[in-house]
Amino acid sequence: MREAMEPLFHAHGVDIVFNGHVHAYERTHPVYANATSAAGGTTHITIGDGGNRELYAEPWTVSQPSWSAFREFAYGFGLLTIDDATTARWRWVRSSNTSADPRDHDSATITRAAAAR
Repeated sequence: MREAMEPLFHAHGVDIVFNGHVHAYERTHPVYANATSAAGGTTHITIGDGGNRELYAEPWTVSQPSWSAFREFAYGFGLLTIDDATTARWRWVRSSNTSADPRDHDSATITRAAAAR
């Protein structure tokens, strides 16, 4: 999906793409042309880990590439906070956490240069 849609995302300055269905969680670094790219790359977040009777989608068929920032087989949920026109914060938390253990298991700040893209 990333490779098929990437030229369109890049041409229109897409910063974040959310998708699901895969019963696991993964977040990439900003990526373009199969390489990390802080300037002009798109962060992809696969958050299809809400849970189902088939359990997790494991194992991954390939080892973790360098552009993959975090991946895990677990149920969880995410929260995207838009701070302003250039900054967003992403949190992913395993759903097995309780209010007594509210730690993020993955987090990232996504920024956009004011005049970029």
